[in-house]
Amino acid sequence: MIEAQASVSCNIHASVPVAGIGFLQCLLFVAVAYRSNALSAIALLVCFGLISVSWRRFVVGHAAEKRLLILMAAVLTVTLQFAVWRSFTAIFHFWTVILTMGASFLVTREMGTYSKASGLTLVIVQSAILIYLTREGFTGFPLEDMLPDSSSNGITSYLIVLQVNYAVARYLAARKLTLVTSLLTLVICIVGYGRGSLVAASSILVVILFVYGFRGRPVRTLFVIVAMAASTLFVVRQYGMDIVSFIESNTKLGAGLLDQSRQTIAAEYVHKIDSFTLFTGANYAGTVIETDFSGNPHNSYIRAHHIFGLPYLLVSLLFPYLLIARVVPSLRQLFGLAMLGIMLIRAATEPILFPTLLDFFFFSVCFLIGQGGANSAAYRTGLLSAR
Repeated sequence: MIEAQASVSCNIHASVPVAGIGFLQCLLFVAVAYRSNALSAIALLVCFGLISVSWRRFVVGHAAEKRLLILMAAVLTVTLQFAVWRSFTAIFHFWTVILTMGASFLVTREMGTYSKASGLTLVIVQSAILIYLTREGFTGFPLEDMLPDSSSNGITSYLIVLQVNYAVARYLAARKLTLVTSLLTLVICIVGYGRGSLVAASSILVVILFVYGFRGRPVRTLFVIVAMAASTLFVVRQYGMDIVSFIESNTKLGAGLLDQSRQTIAAEYVHKIDSFTLFTGANYAGTVIETDFSGNPHNSYIRAHHIFGLPYLLVSLLFPYLLIARVVPSLRQLFGLAMLGIMLIRAATEPILFPTLLDFFFFSVCFLIGQGGANSAAYRTGLLSAR
């Protein structure tokens, strides 16, 4: 009896190794980047295997996590009844959310381990992209031809998800900032010339520099502010026109932040919504999404609403906030929320989340934020859940 209890306890507290988490993250990224149904199925099977082997670890989650897991599963179960009438692929999307959410819960129990695995995955992806750029050159929009079924916009969008994931994991686990990888992400996004990814990568860097400057002593804070202001002034005065010319010639920012095609997509989809489809999700029939963009709404939120309706979309967006609703957010959690906000803003112009395999990283960041407060140890054990 004692040996059996010890075995169960060991299974509950044993963490998933760095290599295992890194393999799963890389598999998820490659499956999305190559848009491979076979790799997607394998990735979900790996998630299922992880959950099957480690299901006892769900008992160590705090009350808010368990409630949200149940809430999301319940919402999906109800909305699936309507979604499957539009497309049988809703069944695949259902399991995508359930399995990525469950797997992300399990792998984030040890933040230090998850942080190391996330850094490894990001470095592998960045290295592969930089090696390709070194061979093909940095001009002429080379990322357009890197993968057969992914554009440069897609590649940089997926990279933003990985960068946010690592930045949050690293800071919550060790209070360390990811300046080097964030700079490399910005460089890759500049080469990729996409508006959304370039703004997102710049925002990540700004948040990191802000935290670096303001988390230390007043002297360092003042030094960072003066140094950043002086550097910005010098660069603008010396190279301002060159920078503007480069942006206009090599990125889509020269055309402005607004995209007429995406505005048309949103307007036509909203026009399809009535009092019933507001909750169940509307179809794409007769919209430019169907006629001009092969069913791609270029917006994660339109896609989420289309597949599972408003309840699923609301639960997904509120997921990180419901995890910390009963505690006062720590500064580390606020950092995580700021980074997650950048990911969500990027998702507004590309269907990278809700539901996709990259939801694994979204849920992982949410669970990390939930564990990252000053009272996280007590919160995980449920001592604060009744407040």
